[in-house]
Amino acid sequence: MREGRPLLNPRDASLTRGRSSSPIVRFRSPRSMNETRPKAVLTTLTLLGVIYTASISGGYGLEDSVSAGGPLLSIIFLCLIPFVWGIPVSMCVAELACSIPSNAGPIMWVNCSFPSWVTFSTVLWTAFLNAVDNSLYPAVLADYCATLFNLGFMEKTIIKICFLSLCATINIVGVMLVGTFSVAIMFITILPFFLMFVLQLPHGLDWERIAYVPEKVNWALFLPVVAWNFSGFDSAGNVIEEVQNPNPTFIRALILMIIAALATYIPPILAGASAPKLKDIPFDHWGDGFWVKVGEAVGGTPMAVTVMIGGAISTLGLMTTLLATTSRSLAGMGTLNAFPTFFSKWLEKYSERYSTPVNAIVVNALVTMVLSVTLTFQTLVQLDQVLYAVRLIMILSAFLKLRLSVPFLERPYLAPGGTIAAWLWAGVPIAFSVFLIVMAMTGGNLIFYSSLGLIFGTLLVSFVVVRFFRPDGFEGELVEEYEDADMQTYGTILEMESSEWRKYHPTKTFIENPPKINHKRFNQTKEFF
Repeated sequence: MREGRPLLNPRDASLTRGRSSSPIVRFRSPRSMNETRPKAVLTTLTLLGVIYTASISGGYGLEDSVSAGGPLLSIIFLCLIPFVWGIPVSMCVAELACSIPSNAGPIMWVNCSFPSWVTFSTVLWTAFLNAVDNSLYPAVLADYCATLFNLGFMEKTIIKICFLSLCATINIVGVMLVGTFSVAIMFITILPFFLMFVLQLPHGLDWERIAYVPEKVNWALFLPVVAWNFSGFDSAGNVIEEVQNPNPTFIRALILMIIAALATYIPPILAGASAPKLKDIPFDHWGDGFWVKVGEAVGGTPMAVTVMIGGAISTLGLMTTLLATTSRSLAGMGTLNAFPTFFSKWLEKYSERYSTPVNAIVVNALVTMVLSVTLTFQTLVQLDQVLYAVRLIMILSAFLKLRLSVPFLERPYLAPGGTIAAWLWAGVPIAFSVFLIVMAMTGGNLIFYSSLGLIFGTLLVSFVVVRFFRPDGFEGELVEEYEDADMQTYGTILEMESSEWRKYHPTKTFIENPPKINHKRFNQTKEFF
């Protein structure tokens, strides 16, 4: 028989082991048993599509890294970052997501690891990040359309509203549609870059230009742009409850994700640097939309149009998938009861018809709509990587805390290695995230002071809010379930008296003909000990 009880501290756990018991720590959320939960519909391929479109979705935006650091450094860092950021983060997220399966994702992981004020800080950072990141893509799509058709502010606003309404409708219908849609988007997005590379191959690769490194690298721009193209590996944690057989499926999808990312990013850089028609164009002239010029240089107008269509479809797929993952994160905040109770309960509800968080999707789409209409792309993008790196540091810190302080946590997937390996998996990306924040903050006074306010202001506000308005913390915890080793052979008093045992043994005692004890002799014997 198993019994749930609050999580013991390590000292108490050691005492429990001394009593020959086998504790298992599991995640428990009080309201999760009574609410409509999502369907497990995502397979390896559809989960790969969700992760790909949430974090990669083509090489659009990568041109600025070539402009800031040249093609060689871009290729080198694109190959290195998966090993210092992508793969380690994937390992940590896989363990956390399978051990603490909640659509609250990183917020719930932090909640089970740190004090409540740290949890609320993560809630705010996640909400800021989701809002900023989501708002970038309607702005990008509207700017593309404005360039093509010479549109004004009102026309761009209508495009953003219609675009977000379409994405919200797709999300409300169901994440299976999002997953299938994402797979199609993934292949359509990769196709233009693959064709550019194939069309350039007969003309050869210009290794001299590919090896170019500028005398002065703009690290404040180069590093955030390259890192941005690998951000989003933790997004799968927000849909883990909708993954079929999450242990192997999650890992397979993450590995395929790294391969797909490198296959997306490196070939167009090689093609663009080698195209004879672009030989006289300096690399510092590369910028947003330059892939269209690369397509025209290697394949003429049809290839340029293909790249432009791919960019529009990529933006649609990215926005649809981000709305799916961030809406489930928002619903997870409701499950955590992070907001006033009435709003949290309303926000966390899943539709019984579609099994999707309709209320969270609507709120998410409305906030995204307001920000994308009122703020420029340049203002939004400056803060994105700082917020992402800060939240990633909290996720990895939660991974380390749980590994070291909760050894009995049930982990369907365990990141390879022991304690030293755990420090490596989390420590390397934490160090890189800190370096990324420092580099991004050197980009100007606006980003510097805004970042300081978001980081330290959020910590201060969270401490005050939790201290005075939410002293009992948030919902969702780790509980200890243990099994007495002796029970496996003889049973226990609790089992002997349990209603289930008595139901099937109405006329029996737990131990037939128990031996009689000579209490007098027993008391005399005790005096010798």
